[in-house]
Amino acid sequence: MNLKRELQKRFLIRLIIGIVPLVFFIVALFTARESGNSGMSLNLGKFVPATFFVAWETFLIVEALILFVKHRVKDGLMSIYAASLLGMIFIVSLYVEHQY
Repeated sequence: MNLKRELQKRFLIRLIIGIVPLVFFIVALFTARESGNSGMSLNLGKFVPATFFVAWETFLIVEALILFVKHRVKDGLMSIYAASLLGMIFIVSLYVEHQY
């Protein structure tokens, strides 16, 4: 029972860390568009959270691979599940923003 609780705690911590940049990214997606910007500069409101999010996803996948090599399959699967869930949320937010 203690191991299961520890896995749930690790899963939730990874989700929370990944959701923070997603929230900032989604807020930046749905804010009013700037007029007069020719697209030559970066939109830091989208770029910084997206960069952090990609780095976090990469960390989760590398961590899962390392855990698989160490034969800690349950821990590795938790990292894969967290990366998958966060990735799906990211893709859905891009799709929804594209539709509007």
